[in-house]
Amino acid sequence: MAKNWFQNEIEQIQTEPEYIVFNLQMDLIEGVQKAMDDQGLNRNQLAKKLGVNRAWITRVFQLKENLCLTTIAKMCLALGLMPKMVF
Repeated sequence: MAKNWFQNEIEQIQTEPEYIVFNLQMDLIEGVQKAMDDQGLNRNQLAKKLGVNRAWITRVFQLKENLCLTTIAKMCLALGLMPKMVF
């Protein structure tokens, strides 16, 4: 069966850098939230561990911050996680 227009559009969008960044951000936030839940931590406590204010943490969870790899590593290490990339 031939691909329809919609399938082609989805495939094209999935190769856009913005789409890939969004998915990476979502994976990070889901992992951080799971670790926080497992440890009984709230956003205030995570902010304190990182030495940042709660508003910054909120912006991260709202995907309004573009995080560098160092910040991602610090966030993960504050939660006892070891980040890694898998391809």
